Amino acid sequence: MAQKKDDRTAAERAVALYILLLLSGREHTLSSLAEEFNCSKQAILKTIQAIESRGDEIDSGFRGRERYYRIKAPRSRPHFGLTPRDIQQLVLCRDMLLRFLPKSMLERLDKLLGASTTLMHDYSKRDDALSSVCRAEIKGRIDYEPFTAIFEDAEKAIRERRLCRVAYRSLGNNPARELVFAPLLFLNLRESFYLRGMKVGDAPPHAELASKLLAVHRIERFDMLTTTHRIETPPDTTKADSFGLWKDTPFRVRVSFKKSAATYVRERIWSTDQLIEYAEDESLILEFTATSQPEVIAWILSFGDSAECLAPPEVREEIIRRISRLADLYR
Repeated sequence: MAQKKDDRTAAERAVALYILLLLSGREHTLSSLAEEFNCSKQAILKTIQAIESRGDEIDSGFRGRERYYRIKAPRSRPHFGLTPRDIQQLVLCRDMLLRFLPKSMLERLDKLLGASTTLMHDYSKRDDALSSVCRAEIKGRIDYEPFTAIFEDAEKAIRERRLCRVAYRSLGNNPARELVFAPLLFLNLRESFYLRGMKVGDAPPHAELASKLLAVHRIERFDMLTTTHRIETPPDTTKADSFGLWKDTPFRVRVSFKKSAATYVRERIWSTDQLIEYAEDESLILEFTATSQPEVIAWILSFGDSAECLAPPEVREEIIRRISRLADLYR
């Protein structure tokens, strides 16, 4: 395995690591820190020892088999102020979610943003700080207002590691089914919110049964239980390690794209191990790792005749069957 390259000096890494531990307010595993700083675990350990030698106290413990680290809370509260730019970036994040979140949650965000301006050094720039320059436009929006309580209860359950009894309605007109569920993470995909977690047994010790992904708008009842769990939160997938919200057995996909779709495809990361073969006519072949066959099929079909699945054979054959049925429908 190739040795990881770290371009920072020891002093630069120590400062950056200290700031990360101090300001994030959460635990960081040794593995995640090594990945964050693109260096070995040994280098991180040396940096932590250097920070401790300066008198700063670092908490450590174990999350499963992984050791974690965080800075102990300072005894006195630091004094700081926000700039108009800080507030503007918070407003930008709010506006990106403006068409997704329930109205009541957005109203609460507005109040919090207004209150945050009291921390500005120059209060006269309050109006400029709260000005909006972003608007989220979506098609087929889901009205999440009736699910406000579910958002709030699920967030609390995630933070407190509580098991929940959920009545969930799957696709179609099937009646809702009950399950005991450990919510671990909110996910947002294509204008929809999901809860990723673990289905567990109904009775103690609540054995882990299967990973589940629940669409928030299909949850009919969400009751928190007094029972807590120690199930680990799934790893961060925002870096597009693989293609697919649903995580089944990974498989490789090869797709040929015409010039009309090539620019869109090459501008994006579909998996961290993707490969792109360019052709003289400006078309390309994309090879990547996926974990969800239905999502891959729907994605390829969304390009129409600008994309052709080359592999794997079972995905290509299923696309052929669907195109045939579609042709029959439009004859």
